[in-house]
Amino acid sequence: MSFNHAMLNNDFFIVGSDSRDTFSDGTYTDNRQKTYVNKELKLCWSYTGLSIYHNVDLIKIIKDILDLPVAIEEKLFIIQGIMTIETERYYKETSQDIYFDLFVGINENYQNALYILEVKNGLAQIAKNKKYNEKYHVSSGVHTEFQDHLNLIKMQNINTAVPELDRIIKLVMEESAKSDNTVGGDTYIAVMDNQGNIRAYINGVETNF
Repeated sequence: MSFNHAMLNNDFFIVGSDSRDTFSDGTYTDNRQKTYVNKELKLCWSYTGLSIYHNVDLIKIIKDILDLPVAIEEKLFIIQGIMTIETERYYKETSQDIYFDLFVGINENYQNALYILEVKNGLAQIAKNKKYNEKYHVSSGVHTEFQDHLNLIKMQNINTAVPELDRIIKLVMEESAKSDNTVGGDTYIAVMDNQGNIRAYINGVETNF
């Protein structure tokens, strides 16, 4: 299931995740990127939940859609339709609950906004699927209670938010290792200021991805 977190405040948007991809048989790999950026479109996003099914890489499809130069609402409508079908198939075939959670930060007219899209077992979670223009923070996946351990003062400063979110994701990895083992690998974090400038980090080190 993994873990990700997004926060929107008056000055910037930040989103981050781990990189573990867990399969139905309990095996996993740690090279699944779950946080992405598109500097040209001034957009960054992260997800948890169903990523590949019947050998179809759903995240590659979603990335291709989010990289289209069309309105974000149109892109999310298409993604919701795809993930409604795929999570319903998974649920009916396995009888196991399956989620897909997507957090998208986009800069619109020099102001950041957060969009949330959640689908569970073939049903769009309408109450959660919203656009936020004001301060908000949210986690998805497993051990979401660890968002309560965030130092919110540090999270309001663009220079300290990255190491603080990196710390929390690693704490979730440690907790996951004791139980479900679905969170691990590397931390991927993206930060976007109100000018739409994006910086990306892997394990707290600025890089490009």
